[in-house]
Amino acid sequence: MQEQQSGRSGARASGDFGGSSARSESQAPLLVTPPKNHARRAWVAAAVVALAVAPIAITAVYQRSDDYVATGLPSPSLTSEAPSIGSEIPAGVLPQPGEVGFLGDASMLRVIDGPENAPEGTQFSTGVLVTVDANLTLDGVHLKGSIDYGQAGTLTIRNSIIEAVGGFHTVINVSNPRGIIDISDSTVTWPESVPTPQPPWGSGAINGDARMIVVRCDISGTPDGIQQGSGNSRFEENYIHDLAILGEPPNNTHNDGMQFYLGPNIQVLYNYIELDGYNGVNQNAAVFFGEGDGIAAPVIVGNYLSGGGYQLRLEAGVTDATVIGNQFGPIAGGFSEASISPGATVVVWAGNVTASGANLTQPEPG
Repeated sequence: MQEQQSGRSGARASGDFGGSSARSESQAPLLVTPPKNHARRAWVAAAVVALAVAPIAITAVYQRSDDYVATGLPSPSLTSEAPSIGSEIPAGVLPQPGEVGFLGDASMLRVIDGPENAPEGTQFSTGVLVTVDANLTLDGVHLKGSIDYGQAGTLTIRNSIIEAVGGFHTVINVSNPRGIIDISDSTVTWPESVPTPQPPWGSGAINGDARMIVVRCDISGTPDGIQQGSGNSRFEENYIHDLAILGEPPNNTHNDGMQFYLGPNIQVLYNYIELDGYNGVNQNAAVFFGEGDGIAAPVIVGNYLSGGGYQLRLEAGVTDATVIGNQFGPIAGGFSEASISPGATVVVWAGNVTASGANLTQPEPG
């Protein structure tokens, strides 16, 4: 949070750089899984969909193509892809730490670290890869630098490591609302060894107004994990952790695992989001939907949310939210698991549990 405002995905981009993609999309059932281990992944959709409201939730999650018709934008792929090298995570299952991101041999990746090995259609300067062409695919690369993508095409990233080296405010910046970032099976990080971004702090590791599809990524090291400012995006089976706590009040970070400013049809599915508790100053929420206009019909299903004053915050701009099958972590100094502000509306709240396993009832607006 604190905040630079920060989605869209579609056809595979041209301008490929690196190897061929290791994944193909395939639909999966709705599974809601507690963050324990693979042996305990036996929670199935029936645990939630036995409720009369369940068909509403399933429609919201899986009729993704229909969600995008009204926008006039390309429809994203409907489902998660097959596992990458070393991954055993099927679609619709909550990952554990270390089970997503780039999981292969980093020494086999093609390194990009300067102008001499930057891909065609880009410019590399002061630690930042700037796109010039509309479309760019990075597949099987280790980029030692940030990305600044301001085009109206598609930035596609597969099976890669994107590692900031400083000189920029974030790791991946996607500023054009007509653009798309489609990233999966990759690690996006601002290492502790790299000097921190300069204030004002608050950007997400993946940050901007472009339409986003972010699947099975490991995201860490920035004040926020993801910031998105236009809606029509999907975030699925990611691990967000070790966010940067910087500054002193009043100039300090307000950390969010994911922060959304405005826009409809945001899907937050089976993500493991872990903030470092709540120290009374820095951590805001694992998932934060702000007061922006038109945050309509967000879907928050099957996540593990931990840390912050509230682990889930729905502000006044949110309407018709679906919140199903989420497990909340220990309050750890915070106020409560969830907060719903006056004016926000929830159409389905079901199957959500506290750290002790108790049923979490829908909070009263306040």
